[in-house]
Amino acid sequence: MENALTWFEIPVKDIQRAKTFYEEVFNIELRDMIMEHVKLAIFPATEVSGALIEEPDYVAPKRGVVLYLNIPDTIESVLLRTEQNGGKVVTTKTLIQDDVGWSAAFRDLDGNLIGLYQSV
Repeated sequence: MENALTWFEIPVKDIQRAKTFYEEVFNIELRDMIMEHVKLAIFPATEVSGALIEEPDYVAPKRGVVLYLNIPDTIESVLLRTEQNGGKVVTTKTLIQDDVGWSAAFRDLDGNLIGLYQSV
């Protein structure tokens, strides 16, 4: 097994609103896709990827599976853009270990808990 994670889906109520939020927070461009009438916005990646998936009746759990996403620059800048775009910071930058890196977490516009990882 090369990667423990092969695909992820982040359920959202409004795909365009969520897509704009994630593109702004991570400075990336998500690719739109419709699969059997299901709307997706796919994260750019070379190996493991995933997507936002529109589920109009979705209600975020208080605590469920947490995805940790690599970030394009620093945790501080991602958390700042999270707040600027309507998300809520849950955990500020926290050292995991000196030789591992840092983590943080936020809730997106739909209440999903998303972890962040920054390597050393």
